[in-house]
Amino acid sequence: MQWPRAFVLGNLDLVQPLAEAGVECVAVAPPGSPVTRSRHVSATVPWPEDVPDEEMVARLCAAAAGEAAPVLYFGTDRALLLVSRHRDQLASSFRFSIAEAEMVEELVDKPRFRALAARIGLPVPPSVTFRPVRGEVPEDLPYPCMLKPRTRDIGPWVELFQRRKAVLARDAAHLGRLLPRLVAADQEIVAQAFIAGPESRIESYHAYVAPDGEQIWFTGRKLRTWPPEYGNSTALTTSDSDDVRYLGSRVVTRLGLRGAVKVDFKRDPDGCLWLLEVNPRFSLWHNLGARAGVNLPALVHADLSGTPRPVITEARPGLTWMHPHDVLAAWADPAVTAAAWLRFAASCDCRSSLAWDDPGPALGGLFSRSRRTSQHDPTQHELVANDAGSVDLQHVGGR
Repeated sequence: MQWPRAFVLGNLDLVQPLAEAGVECVAVAPPGSPVTRSRHVSATVPWPEDVPDEEMVARLCAAAAGEAAPVLYFGTDRALLLVSRHRDQLASSFRFSIAEAEMVEELVDKPRFRALAARIGLPVPPSVTFRPVRGEVPEDLPYPCMLKPRTRDIGPWVELFQRRKAVLARDAAHLGRLLPRLVAADQEIVAQAFIAGPESRIESYHAYVAPDGEQIWFTGRKLRTWPPEYGNSTALTTSDSDDVRYLGSRVVTRLGLRGAVKVDFKRDPDGCLWLLEVNPRFSLWHNLGARAGVNLPALVHADLSGTPRPVITEARPGLTWMHPHDVLAAWADPAVTAAAWLRFAASCDCRSSLAWDDPGPALGGLFSRSRRTSQHDPTQHELVANDAGSVDLQHVGGR
């Protein structure tokens, strides 16, 4: 059976579980992105950083012209907002499952999410929102507190804070030392009460909410991030935490969500779970979830395309995923020896961008961007909107 293609606004960790289910993928990604070199990708739609959303939506619709309603996946906040804010136009060319538009806006904006959580009684840490101007900050910050940009459109934050998604202010004096960089970031900041403990105490509930309200789920826990404090995930494991499943399911139900969703908690030293954020989209976790027996992207594809659902089993706990940057995270962790990390890497159940049966993304990373964009492979093509608004099929870099 020829299934409708999947247009993936995301990375390899979203493409791989779809490929395992036999779904042909089109990568919607920046030029030169590793996902464009995957053997599981039959075509790409370039998505440069500077392309306006309206133009990108037109490109996507042009790329899907003539296809039997392909399924659209969104694996980042940028992709989520693109699809949500242009859902009516995209719905004429694609099938997708997404939360209500107003709910999406509330969940991606941290202060709005905190207000929503307070209204419906969700266990979020106290927080204050402010914009540091001329070194002035509120006097009622909940020290120690995590400082985060209001949204993930974080601009210069990444460089100012060395690729950390957040930074800890221990007290007012510490905040004073951080202020020059906070002012330079030039954006609203959320100061959230710090839940004690390392990043490995962050646990998550991952679900697909089907049209009838059924939740198919698995749970997991972070092992390491890079940078080690408040960075991006580099090592993950599936879990069997009943309280994460119970509270995650309640959060999803209370919010009335549908489609793919990730609910992040942090477990405090007393064992209590605090809700950090809710992401109504796909994520890098789905590769590991599929390996554990719960292939949520494939379920979404089956329900939207009317094809048979894949077999789903209860997720196996203890399976692991790693990103190549985990070698840096492990090196920075004094509790992890070189021998222990090598054993972990060798036994890992799935590796982001590292697969023996799909070497293109990893090999492509060894070359410069100019080299990647100058080579051509006649077995893979790129969908590019021309001046007339139609789509031409062009070659992309070789694998």
